[in-house]
Amino acid sequence: MNDFEAVAYSIDILPNDDLVTLQTGHPQPDSTRVALGAGTGMGVAWLVNGANGTIVLPTEAGHMDFAPTNTLQIALLDYLGIRYGHVSIERILSGQGLVDLFHFLQQDSLTSGQAGNKQPVVNDAATITRLAFEQQHPVAMQTLEHFGEIYGAYAGNLALAGLCHGGVYIAGGIAPRILRILQQSGFTHAFQNKGRFRDLMQTIPIHVIINNKAGLLGAEYVASQMLSSQ
Repeated sequence: MNDFEAVAYSIDILPNDDLVTLQTGHPQPDSTRVALGAGTGMGVAWLVNGANGTIVLPTEAGHMDFAPTNTLQIALLDYLGIRYGHVSIERILSGQGLVDLFHFLQQDSLTSGQAGNKQPVVNDAATITRLAFEQQHPVAMQTLEHFGEIYGAYAGNLALAGLCHGGVYIAGGIAPRILRILQQSGFTHAFQNKGRFRDLMQTIPIHVIINNKAGLLGAEYVASQMLSSQ
């Protein structure tokens, strides 16, 4: 089973304590929902209602093109394009993407003369979150803030594409670790910033799944349903 297919199946059985709401919105019962999450990559799955309950549609939407929304993100696209060629959203919204974003901003900081003499060596996402939350390192903080904005814009794209009036569910290994960043205005502003559809975007609920075993719970649920039908 696709990992985010399993995460999506967990949504209907997760207790409320496993969800942190970023935007209450106005959920519509029986409407389309979407689960997405950054971790080692970007996972996405749609949830639609069928005759016998929820149907989950696994996807490879993490390989959609990155769509920059400002001049800094355009520069980031150019930076990553030189390195990777094709720049999917997964090239940014993932653990390695967080590292690449830090290096991009660190390079920009050095070029502008804003960085100090001693720069940390960063090779993993955990180091970035530690530098940001424990040391308030300026480049690490900027990295998480820009990451959150790009995350919000992408989640909004998926919600708009599927008219997900039932809700957007952010899962994966990174979101719970940077929850305080996602709770800031940058994420929801980018989510809502869809021009003429801003008002609609404000009606779509957004939740963060903080249970790191959601995928296992979803897989267990599917297995139990298969066994009970035999």
